[in-house]
Amino acid sequence: MQVEEFERRLKPSDFVVRDAALNEHVQGVLCRTIGAADCGAMRLYLVRTADFNESMAPNGLMVVNTGLLLRVRDEAQLAAVLGPEWTHYSRQHQIRSWRDMRTKATMLT
Repeated sequence: MQVEEFERRLKPSDFVVRDAALNEHVQGVLCRTIGAADCGAMRLYLVRTADFNESMAPNGLMVVNTGLLLRVRDEAQLAAVLGPEWTHYSRQHQIRSWRDMRTKATMLT
């Protein structure tokens, strides 16, 4: 629910890059990296910030900071950064981590 609320607030934000060509380019790099079949399950947002970062939420929301785009030299480097984020999503690493932390917290209490 928190991620859905974050996306609801992010969507109309002035920080989101709305340049169609740039969005299509980054989406294309990701789709060629992970395969077209998996691309439909995600929503990609380019966000104006100088940070060299990207993130993938457990519901298929990917946020790519423009600072990352400024620092990669080519599509191969971009793919090398975005691909592992998709792997975290597809293998549910974040959900498993949250469940593990909740289990440990329950055991400690």
